[in-house]
Amino acid sequence: MTGIPSQTFLPAAELARLRTASLEPFNRLALLADACRLNALSAIKRAGSGHPGSCLSAMDILCYLYFLEMNTLTVGLGSPHRDAYFSSKGHDVPALYAVLVAAGILPEEQLLRLRRLGGLPGHPEVTVPGIEANSGSLGMGISRARGMAWAKRLLGHGGRVFVLTGDGELQVGQNWEAMQAAAHQKLGNLYVLVDHNK
Repeated sequence: MTGIPSQTFLPAAELARLRTASLEPFNRLALLADACRLNALSAIKRAGSGHPGSCLSAMDILCYLYFLEMNTLTVGLGSPHRDAYFSSKGHDVPALYAVLVAAGILPEEQLLRLRRLGGLPGHPEVTVPGIEANSGSLGMGISRARGMAWAKRLLGHGGRVFVLTGDGELQVGQNWEAMQAAAHQKLGNLYVLVDHNK
């Protein structure tokens, strides 16, 4: 990360311009993902610690979900019918923060203070707007997502639940038990994504 100057950061106004650029949707998403990668890496560099590899590998997935697939930005964070996303691995949260800045949910100043007082925490915290779940031990995310999807169905709320898990996490048996339970409950509103970054 020594090749990235600490002052390199694309401001929220430029990200908003990229979001509305008249390009083919997947080209626009690829460009936006690269811009968010730059911001996530810059935040990690400024913080002096973080997990850049995990952030880089998750970014295309995050941009696709937030800016093309999920209804979250359309219906709003306060709607019980919103789609929910969270990462089971959690340490890729600077990538999510960068996307939330691009979406206009978080102010860029907070991302610039990643892992610092008054900034954003290094792992997901539900006190941050747009964060649906704290991360815990690796391998617990699918269980949490299954519970969220089940609760949405029981309460009659619309919206889907997306959870991103790392390929290494799939070695944890709890994930497989959660997926078996989700299949048994026929939870059609649960989507498990695997970041197979090797």
